[in-house]
Amino acid sequence: MVDDLTKIQDTVDELVEKMYTAIGVIQRDAIHLKTNNSNEKELKNSIQIENNNNNNNNNNNLQTQLEEEQVFTKEDIKEHAIGIVKTSKKIDKLLDRISDLTTIGEEEQLKKLEELEKQNELVTKQLKEKAQTAEFWLKRIKVALNEVVTETHEVKELEQKLRSNH
Repeated sequence: MVDDLTKIQDTVDELVEKMYTAIGVIQRDAIHLKTNNSNEKELKNSIQIENNNNNNNNNNNLQTQLEEEQVFTKEDIKEHAIGIVKTSKKIDKLLDRISDLTTIGEEEQLKKLEELEKQNELVTKQLKEKAQTAEFWLKRIKVALNEVVTETHEVKELEQKLRSNH
């Protein structure tokens, strides 16, 4: 059983991942803004200089290439936004649940702690029992495998003796 604080942390991590992904997609695929003529000339010159320095003849027009590669749509924006909103709401619900705990009395909190301790003891006991059962079966399997190996070795020895006698 995962406690509420761990759930909140996991959900915040999920939200951060979604936002990081959305921002990355936007950076990768967003339409580049046109600049005024002087800035545009500087941009084209810097691209041309970069192309010449890299001796890269495949990049004739960087802007055209970026526009052709653009795959970011309004649906993508909507999808990312919905994911972020849903995750934020999930965090709000978890935080509300925690705030409910702070409004209950000390006696109720102690009762909840006792219940959790009992559950923990029960699960620990069950886990120990399963571990003992697993160890029992592991020992039996090892014995059985050892017997198979021994018998296989004995059979091969007998076969060799029979072949050498003929």
